[in-house]
Amino acid sequence: MVEQPHRNPPFRAEHLGSLLRPDDLLKTRDAADKGTAQQEQLTSVEDRAIKEVVDLQIKLGFHAVSDGEYRRHMFWGTFFPGLDGFEEIQNPDPKIFREYMPDIAAFMEKGHKPGESVICTGKIRHVGSTYLEQWNYLKSIAPEEMVPYCKLTLAAPNWYHMRYKEGLAYPKSVYDSDREYFADIAKAYQAELSILYEAGLRNIQIDDPNLAYFCSEKMIAGWKADKANTKTTDQLLDEYISLYNDCIRERPVDMHVGVHLCRGNFVNSRHFSEGGYDRIAEKLFRDLEVDTYYLEYDTPRAGGFEPLKFLPENKNAILGVVTSKFPELENKQEMTEKILKAAEVIAEGNGESSKDALARLGETGNKVSRRAQIHGTQNIVLGGRTVIQADVCIRGDLHKTLPASSSSSTSNPSSTTTSAPAHAQSQNPPIAISIGRYTHLSSHCTLHPPSKLHRGVYSHYPLKIGDHVFIGAHSVIEAAVIGSNVWIGANCVVGKFAIIKDCVKVLEGTVVPQGMVVPSGSVVGGRPGRVLGEVGDGWGVGESEEGWVEGGDLRGLWRSV
Repeated sequence: MVEQPHRNPPFRAEHLGSLLRPDDLLKTRDAADKGTAQQEQLTSVEDRAIKEVVDLQIKLGFHAVSDGEYRRHMFWGTFFPGLDGFEEIQNPDPKIFREYMPDIAAFMEKGHKPGESVICTGKIRHVGSTYLEQWNYLKSIAPEEMVPYCKLTLAAPNWYHMRYKEGLAYPKSVYDSDREYFADIAKAYQAELSILYEAGLRNIQIDDPNLAYFCSEKMIAGWKADKANTKTTDQLLDEYISLYNDCIRERPVDMHVGVHLCRGNFVNSRHFSEGGYDRIAEKLFRDLEVDTYYLEYDTPRAGGFEPLKFLPENKNAILGVVTSKFPELENKQEMTEKILKAAEVIAEGNGESSKDALARLGETGNKVSRRAQIHGTQNIVLGGRTVIQADVCIRGDLHKTLPASSSSSTSNPSSTTTSAPAHAQSQNPPIAISIGRYTHLSSHCTLHPPSKLHRGVYSHYPLKIGDHVFIGAHSVIEAAVIGSNVWIGANCVVGKFAIIKDCVKVLEGTVVPQGMVVPSGSVVGGRPGRVLGEVGDGWGVGESEEGWVEGGDLRGLWRSV
């Protein structure tokens, strides 16, 4: 069975997180660098700028809110300088760099040289997070219900390796090989992600121009001409993918990880690299164990959509068809046509429908009120086109407890630890509530997984809801199963472990007893509820522009919302 792709994040509308810095922030940072402004002044300006840009993102309807990277001089931030074994160097000797690396070449051709770089000088060790303070401030100013969606961008693990000439990324007296060097980089990332997860971060995006460099024929030609190189670019790409997978392998299952293949957005919108994803697509999409790929299809230099045929069913792609590099506004029809074309390619590559492919391009279509109370989102599955109105309460946090790992309880009898923490277990999160397509949850209704005392342990069991289901206001649902094309009126109670089969109408104010099985095609009413009759022919269908279609009543309701 194919693992389901991560949802929310990514969202239907995303941005890459690095936003244009306000002028007063740039001026204050420059003054602080020159010693004419105090750090306290800079922090105050940063705080104000971040608060303003967070408020703007929320006003515009974005869920994956970022701090704009306003604490950072450059997008990669301070992760590497904050590690033991790395040293930041000013005005480095240009001879240490591979001059054909696109970012280095962009500096050189303009008569510049990199103003700073970070290089390994000793054994690498994580000694504390330099991202944590940035995340804590973002978390403190975001609405509580949006914190699980907020996004933090991270530096790529290969950033200070690929740019240096062969043998200059680290001292040979410290590491004998890239393999040893990468192993310690991976340990540092694992420690960083663990700290950030414990602080509440659930959505990260790794910004990596280097992966896009493998699409550049110019870079590859330079690599081949460099006789000092001991590997091919294909071999190096394999090693970088392995490094990535080691970095994120221990991440909790409810932490969303995306990678942005950045092509550069330097001064005056100068890009670094160009070339289609064709050369790396199969390895990138199938071997790199991330949830989402943030691509850049905003200019012709990215090539066509054909490489997307390798995108597996359990991963997402954000196409990046809208750009901030140029002031001209994109044509809406052209953007729509691009997205539909990409969906066709993905669908053909996986033997799936274009609608399913569109969902993995961010088109889930769920409408969720910000006032809804949704607990345990990692344990809730939304099938799409679901409406969740204000003050709905969904208790996804009430789920069946995962069994302890057998290895943790048997491999070391003397150990006092019987199981790993829930966030460290390798299993997928348990599904507490599953909701189908075109389902409408009215205001103040509650979905609560059924529960019972079993062998002295109070346990919760999954609640499954089918397609085209309407649940009225102030109703409480603790059923085991609700089928498709079911209408439940307002102020109803559906008791624990009740089963409501397909095409059922539950009248307003009904109390469906615990464990009751409601046959298909029934009308149920009363306190306690009982079968009063059968629904008429055509129940669960309705008249629409397309004619009589199954679930038409709810589809029309969904569209009106």
